[in-house]
Amino acid sequence: MEWHEYKHLDWISVCHDDDQIYKFKEGDFKRLRLQDIEDMLLLLNKDKKNRLMRIDELHKFSDGTINDVRNALDDRLKGIRMQYLSSTIWRKGD
Repeated sequence: MEWHEYKHLDWISVCHDDDQIYKFKEGDFKRLRLQDIEDMLLLLNKDKKNRLMRIDELHKFSDGTINDVRNALDDRLKGIRMQYLSSTIWRKGD
């Protein structure tokens, strides 16, 4: 799979609770532990920035962001099962 004409992932950016962004390069996983990432989700916040967030912090998103993410993932799953994405997907809010 090729996104934005990149052939591979150069680094991973992670934002911690102290609002600092940490970058990990390939082979630079000495500081990264499995416990740090196993219970996290990647969400798109209102500023259109990707964030990693722990599952127990999801209650902070009460504005429908979680439902939007869930619906988008569900739509993708349905598209994979059908081998294509249909041009129109109707939801309850449409």
